[in-house]
Amino acid sequence: EILRVTGVQTCALPIFQCHFCNSMVDADMFLLQLCATRLEPATFITAVLERFHALTWLSLAPDTEQDQPKLVDQEQEVPIMESALIFLASLITLRTNLGLSEQDLTRLEMVTLLCMGDKTHSTLEEHMPEKCGNGVLADDFEHILSEVGQYREPAFEAGGNMQQGMYVPKPEVWETMYDPIYVLLRAVHRRDFQSSIDRFNVYAQQNGMVNVGGATSDPWPPWRLPPPVDPLYQDPSVILHSKFAHGLIFNLLHKAVHGAGTSENITSLTVFLLEL
Repeated sequence: EILRVTGVQTCALPIFQCHFCNSMVDADMFLLQLCATRLEPATFITAVLERFHALTWLSLAPDTEQDQPKLVDQEQEVPIMESALIFLASLITLRTNLGLSEQDLTRLEMVTLLCMGDKTHSTLEEHMPEKCGNGVLADDFEHILSEVGQYREPAFEAGGNMQQGMYVPKPEVWETMYDPIYVLLRAVHRRDFQSSIDRFNVYAQQNGMVNVGGATSDPWPPWRLPPPVDPLYQDPSVILHSKFAHGLIFNLLHKAVHGAGTSENITSLTVFLLEL
């Protein structure tokens, strides 16, 4: 019922990525995190997979032996499974209301904006979420910007027009602060998330972090381990310490090994859940 009310649906990405409802999204995720830590893991994860219509795809039985008919087209199954895993990873790693300080939250929001694209000073101020629009942000905005952003001076284009001065992420941002899960949460469009991935890949290639001669062209996204949860709350990763979650992860790894119509995104998220 909670999943229905909060709008978790089977789309390419969870529906909670809207630039005008960050405050509602954070509250919804917080409510789901509380539910996840108070329900049996099998009950909660099953409810998630049912809402994403992913249970049929997870079956290891041949299609002819499955009891239930498929509710989605075959070409939709992999994107839907990716969405379900992104949702689970978001639920477990987000700390917006689970102990993240206002200063750390301001830093994370600013890093997220810069990783999606270079920004002017005014654009950064305008797009910071409402939750950060308090005294802490006003006092720390410039200090945090100097920590994570590097100013690029205005320059003239070939046609004679002057480009505005922009802030770009410092190298250490890509190394330790860039969080693709949080970018997905805040991205207005899927292309904003893809832009951050492309920019990370460029940085990784330019700094010798990718074996360009290997078979893999792009690295996996740098999924980040979350900081500790406030002692007042229980860590949502508790749902992964269960036989049901272990079975889910084994199932996904089995499909990856045997090439059963899976994807690199599913495999990377599965390994991330295993690490969590």
